Amino acid sequence: MKSISAAFAAALAALAVVVSSTPAQAHGGAAAGVGAVGVIGGVAHPLLGLDHLTLLLAVGAAAAAISWQLLVWAFAGALAGAAIGATGGVIPGAEGLAALAISVVGLLLLSAGKVAKGGTGRLGGVVVAAALAIHAMLHGLEAPQDSSTWFWWGGALVSSACICGGAALLFKQLPAPWIKGLALAFVLIGAVLAVGSLAPLAAAAGA
Repeated sequence: MKSISAAFAAALAALAVVVSSTPAQAHGGAAAGVGAVGVIGGVAHPLLGLDHLTLLLAVGAAAAAISWQLLVWAFAGALAGAAIGATGGVIPGAEGLAALAISVVGLLLLSAGKVAKGGTGRLGGVVVAAALAIHAMLHGLEAPQDSSTWFWWGGALVSSACICGGAALLFKQLPAPWIKGLALAFVLIGAVLAVGSLAPLAAAAGA
């Protein structure tokens, strides 16, 4: 079983390397206008960016392994980040932080047993809420700036909630070694995407 989970983690990490080698891998779909308006655009958006989708899957896995309350923290963080993003708020290096947030949730998942037994669920909740807030804030840079924006945001939030909840139900059925493999994969994927986010900055500095 350990060899299977390790292979699964390696496969996911390899996928991250391949996808991150393509231009605009994180948010290209929305930026290019693919399904960028209305409810349908909002529903599709979390599926178009590898970083957004991976974080939602990681949060679902953490909820399954630690506590379902993490889904409540995730929703609260998403609402807070959406409010900041909708008003144009952004923090420096947000793309890199969004990628690193995946790794942090992966590390949280790796320590799932200690978190559950140690009664530090609130700390885990804060970690998850902060991770979702950063990603939701980035949505503010990608959401349509017209009369359809609220429909877009509603679709994105509903879609994100469904992905997190569905992932939690799915991962709850997996044995512990698979969860460990997933956690390692999330850590690696976040690290790869974080390094990838530095490429545009390095190119700009060398220009």
